[in-house]
Amino acid sequence: ANEIPTQSVPIIDNSQVELKALQIHNQYIVTQVKSGLMLIDQKAAFERIFYEKYLKNLSQKSGNSQTLLFQKTVELEPLDFSLCMDIREKVSALGFVFEEFGKNTLLLSAVPVDLTDEDGEHILKDIIGQYRENENSQELSKTENLARAMAKRVASSSVKSLQNLEIQSLINQLFECSVPSLTPDGKATTHILGLKELSELISG
Repeated sequence: ANEIPTQSVPIIDNSQVELKALQIHNQYIVTQVKSGLMLIDQKAAFERIFYEKYLKNLSQKSGNSQTLLFQKTVELEPLDFSLCMDIREKVSALGFVFEEFGKNTLLLSAVPVDLTDEDGEHILKDIIGQYRENENSQELSKTENLARAMAKRVASSSVKSLQNLEIQSLINQLFECSVPSLTPDGKATTHILGLKELSELISG
C-alpha cells in the first residue's frame, strides 16, 4: 500500500466547489467554495489526474495509442535501453509502440494519446530517466514507479493557458481522483483560504 491513505489528507467535498473559477499566471486556479477560496496548483493537479489514469491503464493494459505519421528512431544510453527492454510490457501499456532498431536504439511508431508527435521521443526518454531515479525508493512497485514518472513528465507540459471549459474539466477530474488533495509523492494540490483568513489578510 504505497498510496497515501485518504484519511491522512483533508477531505474536500466536491459539492462544495462552485462553477466560477479563474486561472492565474497559467499556474494556479482559484475557485470559490462555501468556506472561502480554494487555490489549485495546476501542475500538481494534472500530476494527480494523470497518475491515476496511467495507473489504471497499466493495471488494465488499456493505454490508447496514436500512430505517428513518420516513425522515429530513439537512441538511448545503454543503461536506459536495457531498463526500457526490462519494463517494455509496461511502457507499451501506457501507449508507446516501438521495436528494437539496432544497438541501444528503438523505432517508435505510436505514442500515448495525451502526447503530440513532437513530444513522444523526448517524453519516452524522460520517463525512463525518471523511472531510474525513482528506483531508489524501495516502496514503489514497477507499475507505480512508471505511472509516477509518466504523470510527472506529462504534467510538466501542462503549465499553459486554459479555456474556461478546460479549467472546469480540470477541477472536475481532480475531485474524481481517489486522493485529490495530494500529488503521488505527497505534495499539496490545493489550499483553502477560509473567510476568516481572507478577512485577516485584508484587514491585517
